[in-house]
Amino acid sequence: MGKDNGVRAVDADEFLSGIKKDDRFHPIINIILYYGEKEWDGPVSLKDMMVDMPERFANLFADYEINLVQMLDSGRLLFHNEDVRILFDVVSNIYKRNIDYIYSKYDGTEVDGELFWMIGKITSNENMLEISRDKKGESVVMCEAWREYYDEARRDGAKSATLNAIIFMIKYGISKKDILKEYSENDYNEALSKMAAK
Repeated sequence: MGKDNGVRAVDADEFLSGIKKDDRFHPIINIILYYGEKEWDGPVSLKDMMVDMPERFANLFADYEINLVQMLDSGRLLFHNEDVRILFDVVSNIYKRNIDYIYSKYDGTEVDGELFWMIGKITSNENMLEISRDKKGESVVMCEAWREYYDEARRDGAKSATLNAIIFMIKYGISKKDILKEYSENDYNEALSKMAAK
């Protein structure tokens, strides 16, 4: 009986709570990351979420404020991680429609493809998501990628306008000879194929 078997006696309070006197906890910190286009207008503390509380109970209530980080506050925040800093800065300025600022600051800046994808996802920018899919994990040169995308879209739009103009001319009986004075044979044939596909 006098042998120490390594088991410590537990007093009644420790037994009931399941917590021993020498137990220590790791802190848990919750951070709310808000990436909306407008300022956060929700509650910022537990007290803000409560129904009206009688004044006599106010000093008994343990209030907890939330740790709120907003994308729009990026100018007031200091980040040591370059990718996080770029993410907050670019998203914030996309929301504020400060595209000239983004071009002046990030033109020629090479970023990780996942960061570019994340910016597109947060801002619901399908163009950025498409560029990210095309690059498939490669790094992306920020503004160059946007310019390439918009130039390609412009060319596609011009091509589509050309084909639609030819289709319009065909429908209104303009001869192939007259159409070919303005457009190429290749465009004419593509317009015919497009008409046949409808």
